[in-house]
Amino acid sequence: MDTVEHARRIVAELESKLAATSDRATALATERRRLAYDASVGDAKAHKELTKLTGESATAGIEVENARIALHEARHRLASAEHTAALAEQRANAERLSGQVKELAAKIESRGPAISKALASFCEQYSALESDLTALRQLGAEITPARTVGLSFEAVLSHTALSVGLHLGDLVEPSRRHSPEFLATSLATRARTWGDAVLNEKVAA
Repeated sequence: MDTVEHARRIVAELESKLAATSDRATALATERRRLAYDASVGDAKAHKELTKLTGESATAGIEVENARIALHEARHRLASAEHTAALAEQRANAERLSGQVKELAAKIESRGPAISKALASFCEQYSALESDLTALRQLGAEITPARTVGLSFEAVLSHTALSVGLHLGDLVEPSRRHSPEFLATSLATRARTWGDAVLNEKVAA
């Protein structure tokens, strides 16, 4: 199978050859026209030269025809080579694209377990937080009601998810856009404040 570069070179060479043989045939025809009259009216020298040029002209005509045929075939082979090269490039691009897609698909697939683990961890930590708050309430701490805590964390989840394009509910007003760390710290601070107050009250008594 011809390569594109090789086929193009052959086409260029045959185009040059066709031009040269065509020029040669044209020159011979011009010379024959010059001699034809004299040869026809008995000029022996002109007749002899015309006979020679007629043979050369016939050969030149065949060479022109052969060059045209060869050039036609060369152009056909060039088109075939270009088509084959284009298909190869398309195949290579498709393989490269397929490789990229498979790589991204593997990454995407790995996100699932990671997200599940993160959600499970959140649920575990939130359940533990509720248990800690319940224990504080059982001790008599005047801590934020469970429903209020739940609403605060729902707002956190909604606002945090919105940052990545997930809409879990209504927009959260700026005053409620807190992080889990802020809420947990606030609850812990309230518990410590209550505990210190109880301690101070006992000491004072």
